[in-house]
Amino acid sequence: MKKDTYAAIQSLVSQLDINRIGAEAVVHQANDPLLLFNRIVAQALVLVPSAEGASVELVHRDELVYASCSGTLAPHVGLRLSISGSFSGLSVCSGQILRCDDSETDPRVDRQACRIVGAVSMLCVPLRGSTKSVGVLKIASKQPYAFDDDDVAVLEALVPFLSTTVAAASELASIMSRLTMQPKSDINDGQRSIQSTLSASQADAVNRFATNVMRPGLIDTIEARQSVLSALAPDAITMHAQPIYCLSDGRLWGVEALARFQLAPVRPPDQWFNEAHRVGLGVELELAAVRKALALLEEVPTGVHLAINVGPATLSTPYLKELFEDVDPGTVVLELTEHATIDNYETLSRNLVRYRRRGIKLAVDDAGAGVSGLAHILRLAPDYIKLDCELTRGIEVDPVRRSLTAALVHFADESGAEVIAEGIENPEALAVLTSLKVGYGQGYYLGRPSPISQIDPARVLDLPLSGRTKNL
Repeated sequence: MKKDTYAAIQSLVSQLDINRIGAEAVVHQANDPLLLFNRIVAQALVLVPSAEGASVELVHRDELVYASCSGTLAPHVGLRLSISGSFSGLSVCSGQILRCDDSETDPRVDRQACRIVGAVSMLCVPLRGSTKSVGVLKIASKQPYAFDDDDVAVLEALVPFLSTTVAAASELASIMSRLTMQPKSDINDGQRSIQSTLSASQADAVNRFATNVMRPGLIDTIEARQSVLSALAPDAITMHAQPIYCLSDGRLWGVEALARFQLAPVRPPDQWFNEAHRVGLGVELELAAVRKALALLEEVPTGVHLAINVGPATLSTPYLKELFEDVDPGTVVLELTEHATIDNYETLSRNLVRYRRRGIKLAVDDAGAGVSGLAHILRLAPDYIKLDCELTRGIEVDPVRRSLTAALVHFADESGAEVIAEGIENPEALAVLTSLKVGYGQGYYLGRPSPISQIDPARVLDLPLSGRTKNL
C-alpha cells in the first residue's frame, strides 16, 4: 500500500464522527487501525459463502475510500468513489442495507466503477457513527443474483455490532453481550425483531462473525477444547502396545504404550495431543493416557518393560507422581516426548529425579531428528536414546544415516546409555542396525501397534548374521 494512501486511511479513523477515546483505544490495542477492518472483511467472506469479495469503505469529505479489502476486491485498497451517484454512497446517505442483484441493469449504481472492481452483485451495510453513517461494509460477487433475503437478514443483525466496533470501542462489550450472550427475551424490541427472523444456523453465524472479529480463532479454540474434553471421557482412550525387541538375542524386551482415540474426528493420536496442548488441556490428556497405559501392567509379561510417553509439563505435576506410587519401578520406562520447547532443563532434571531415584528409567525420543533431540541427550543423560524414524528410515541405502547412527551408538556406549531404533520397516534396515550394534528395535517390520494380548512374549526374532549371533 502506498504511504500516502495508508496515511489517508489512518487520518480517516481519527476524523470519524465517533467517540474519540474509544477510537484511540481500538487503534492502541490493535497497533494498526487497519487490523480491525482486515478482520471484518475476512469474516464477511466466511459469513456469506456466496460472497467473493468484501471491503470496508470510509467516508472522507465527499468520497468513499476503500480502507480494507479481501477476496476479489483485495487489489482495490485505496480506491476512491464519489458518494454521489455510487451504490455505496446511497447506502451511506440512506442509512439502510441495500442489495444490488445485477450492476449491469441496476440504475442506482456507478456501472463503470462496478466493472473496474468486478462487482456484479452487491450488499452494502452502513457503518453508523453517533449521528450519521461513516462508511459501509460492501460484500460483492462477480455473479448476478448471488445474494438473497437470508443474507440481508444476517447482515442486518450485525449492523449494531459493526457500527459500534468502528464507532466506539467503549460500547463494544454491550453489543457483544446482546449478540452472543443474552437470551432473546432480554434484547430490546428492535434487536429482537431482527434476530427473531434468523434461523439457528444464521444466529450461530452472526455470533461466530462477532467473536472472530473481536478475537480471531476464539470460536475454533472453544470448539477444539470441547472436542479434547470429550477425549478425557473414561472410554475415549484405548491403549495399544508396540513390541520392542533386543537385537542381540531377538527376544521381546519391552512394549511401548500408544494411545488410540475412539471418537470423532478420526485423526492420528499426535494430533489429539497437539490440539490438547494448544487449548491448555495437554497435561490432562497425557495424564489420562498414562492411567490407561499403567493399566497394561497387569498384562505385560514378567521381565518385559513398559514404555510410557510423558511430556515435560506433565512431569512437573504431582498427579503423575501419585500415579506411579504403587508401580514396580523396574518395569517402567518414562519416554520423554516434546510438545513444546523446553526452556529450563534444570527444572526438568529436578522433576525427573523423583522417578530416577526410584529406579524408573528414562528414554529420550526423536534423537537424530534435529538440534532439539540432541539437546535432550546432552542435558538429561537418559538411559535409552531412541533413534527417530527419520534417521532409521532408508538407512539401508543412505551412508549418511548409517554414519550418524554409528556416532550415536558410540556416544551411547561412552555415556552408559543404550540405543533403541524406531521405524524398522524391512529386513535390510534391521540388518544394518544390528551390524551397527544398535541394542533394541521397534517398527512395523517387527510388530505393529496392537492390543497387548496379541503380542506373543515367546516370539524370537530371526536376526540377520551381520555382526550378531543368530539366536532362534
